[in-house]
Amino acid sequence: MLKRLLLCIAVCATLAACAGAPQTRPSGTQIDVQKVATVNQWAETKGARVIWVRYPTQDAAQNTQ
Repeated sequence: MLKRLLLCIAVCATLAACAGAPQTRPSGTQIDVQKVATVNQWAETKGARVIWVRYPTQDAAQNTQ
């Protein structure tokens, strides 16, 4: 019983540490603001709510064109 409790605590602590880790984008990419706005507007018209876990990205070179 105690082993099971310790295992559960260890798993929860590991998952909490992963969730708090900083997320970085690869260099040369940026958030695709157009897509984010489009999806958010669509969801708003349907009465839904979007929670972004990871924003869509695009190459920075595509924006300069």
